[in-house]
Amino acid sequence: MSELFDIVYGMVFQPAVTLRRLAQSQSLLGKAVAVVVLVAVVEGAVVGADWVTGTGERSGSSGVVAASATLAVVWRLATWFAVAGILDLVAESFGGNGRGLTLLSLLGFCQAPGLLLGPVALIPAFAGSGVRTVVTLALGVWVAVLAVIAVRESHSLSGGRSAAAVLLPLAVVILLALGSLAIIGAAAIMKFPGFTSFK
Repeated sequence: MSELFDIVYGMVFQPAVTLRRLAQSQSLLGKAVAVVVLVAVVEGAVVGADWVTGTGERSGSSGVVAASATLAVVWRLATWFAVAGILDLVAESFGGNGRGLTLLSLLGFCQAPGLLLGPVALIPAFAGSGVRTVVTLALGVWVAVLAVIAVRESHSLSGGRSAAAVLLPLAVVILLALGSLAIIGAAAIMKFPGFTSFK
């Protein structure tokens, strides 16, 4: 447990050094799973508590929080494996040379900053305010930066290529989302009465 705490501490305060050290270690997957699950439980509990607070429905609130945390764990584990697989393929296409399992483990540790969402959520003054949104976005950027370092350390790539390996899949997802929204919007507009197409 103390080793896991040291890893989480290092990911928050000395991420580059910690990831470089972890990239040379073995048998990290179990500890990475623990970090991912802990982050998911914290985030799921926060979302569930927000729902209970927003609806004012106190009966069964513990069940809602537990269900939210469980769903968060399933979602977080699934996306973790998927993202690691994609980044491993992209990093190798950029000339990287590393083990997918190492990258998977490092990306799990990269999620450690998400644990800070719990303490922030406990501050009453932040509840329902934009501060939580800003903190969540900042944590997302922080995790993305850590992912770049993880790709660099696990696949021996330059900083620029590591950043490209992380940003390229993200850009593709954003473009696909925007394209889908454009198609849905165009289809919705065409259904309006009086819509005429230009020839």
